[in-house]
Amino acid sequence: SQIIIDTDFASDADDIVAIRLAMCFQDLGMLDVMGIALSTTYSRSPLAVYALCTQDGYGSIPVAMDTSGNGVQVHTDYVDVMYNLLKNKTDYEQPVPMYRRILSSSDARVNIITLGFLQNIQGLMNSAPDQYSPLTGMELIAQKVDTIYIVGGNSTGRPSFNFYWTGEKVINAARDVARDFPARVVFLQSDLSDDTFCGQLYNTKDTRQRDIVTRALRANGQSGGVVAWDVFSVWCAVQDMNGLTESAFLTLEQGNQYVSATGATEWTASDSGRHYKMHKHREGAYYSEIMNHMLLQKHDQFVTQSYPSE
Repeated sequence: SQIIIDTDFASDADDIVAIRLAMCFQDLGMLDVMGIALSTTYSRSPLAVYALCTQDGYGSIPVAMDTSGNGVQVHTDYVDVMYNLLKNKTDYEQPVPMYRRILSSSDARVNIITLGFLQNIQGLMNSAPDQYSPLTGMELIAQKVDTIYIVGGNSTGRPSFNFYWTGEKVINAARDVARDFPARVVFLQSDLSDDTFCGQLYNTKDTRQRDIVTRALRANGQSGGVVAWDVFSVWCAVQDMNGLTESAFLTLEQGNQYVSATGATEWTASDSGRHYKMHKHREGAYYSEIMNHMLLQKHDQFVTQSYPSE
């Protein structure tokens, strides 16, 4: 499955582990990451993402970050640590042109997974014909996107972080995407992942801090692992893309996700709804073990290849 990942590479380090898990799936031939877009803006972030992909063997994946002011401004310690490994690369795209370029040139339908804020997707929806395609953004999505997997929403009635944090710009993007996105929409709500946890293996298995993920987690004060919101969401999306939800003990419920003016969400089940919501049928620990196993294999492979004499 061809996929574009849209990440709020900032604050919590679950995004790093989520991208690493996507690379694990790429190794298995279950994913083809066509591009990574950032919904946050910090000048060093694209390089940090490049550094991660490069260590994982996928340094040619294009990275995009919005510099028009549409992104959410953050600074994160882990980005500085990752950026230090790869200072020579400066080129990155703007998100909307990258989306349009990848979608228009793809023969197959592309999936999108958003781990953070939705301004890039809103920008794509509102985009005009350009050098890559004579279609409007809405037409291009309808023709070329299979499913968008959105990490966000929760059943508590409280505003969902990815749909409100920093305010109006983020809220409006979430509302527009939920209301109008012209392809299949699957919500991976925060409650789905609250009891999933992963990444503690980096601290215990990588005492010399050779893996970029180990260093990033440590820099962020999360060396004991992360709540796997974004990580488990990637895992769930890949199961759905590959027709494996049943064997993964996941089901989709059809309905409508309403996003309010505060960024809170309300789900209404309906057989004619335009959205889907993911449910899991095992405890978080079941999935955490599977994800940690994949992450450990990738880490061990890196150490074996990079430090063969040990």
